Amino acid sequence: MNPETRTEDIGRPTSPVIDGRLNMVDYTEAEVLSNPTLAGLLRFFGRGPEMLTSRPVEDLLAEMDETGVDRGILTGTPVGRDSGEFGPMSVSATTALEYCTRSNGRLRLGLQAETVERITRFTGLIRELAGSGDVALVRLIPSALGVAIDDRHLYPVYATCEELGLPVSVNVGIFGPHRASKYQDPLLVEDVLLDFPDLRLIGGHMGHPWEKLLIRLMMKYPNLSLMTSAFRPKYIEPEIISFMNSSRGRDKLMFGSDWPILTLRQVVPEARALPLEPPSRAGYLGGNLARLLNWD
Repeated sequence: MNPETRTEDIGRPTSPVIDGRLNMVDYTEAEVLSNPTLAGLLRFFGRGPEMLTSRPVEDLLAEMDETGVDRGILTGTPVGRDSGEFGPMSVSATTALEYCTRSNGRLRLGLQAETVERITRFTGLIRELAGSGDVALVRLIPSALGVAIDDRHLYPVYATCEELGLPVSVNVGIFGPHRASKYQDPLLVEDVLLDFPDLRLIGGHMGHPWEKLLIRLMMKYPNLSLMTSAFRPKYIEPEIISFMNSSRGRDKLMFGSDWPILTLRQVVPEARALPLEPPSRAGYLGGNLARLLNWD
């Protein structure tokens, strides 16, 4: 199905969708239920163990087809199964790359750091994968790593990505699991952007409840954008919608689901239904991310 010509039930042409945040997990149901932290996530989201139970990548691709998602960025970590107490939320980079190959070009890798120890190993992997064209962007979750957005442990990552022209997605806002959210204060991105003026930085996971602050920061720094991953579009603040419809904000917001935590069936219809002008909708649903990644 060509997403350029696909129509919704009401007959309105749709825009192609690129999902900026997809995950694969490799747990059995028994592992999910026996892990207190993962069981807590299920309670938080009101979901059953199927949310975190391993499934083939073909299930993801089928849901993408069903909801009109054209392409997406699939998360992988250097070795998979993050050692943090909140539990691993992605497969290894090797497995993720295998899934990307099986997708026939619809999926690209988002390489996520799982520790700040021996960070040069991670930057070396970034260089290796960038050299082969296998990585689209790099992900950092400061609260999971236990360091702030502007911590010097992360500066080698920022420096490497700036040099290679790779975007960095760094989570901002309140962290869901029971870890300190202070590491993800959006104001901390300012020093990073000042120290790395050519770095393309994406604020991941919406940044709630600091949306107004992020609007001001995006207006100030041309290389800063925001992804609404892990946040249902129907709850996006009116100030963000107004910003997206403005000339200064039209190219700043990007769609992401955080599948399977939020399903495409939940969030794609909500994203399409936002009260956006056609150019703003097209940019939000996929055009802005495609342009950032040179993903024609």
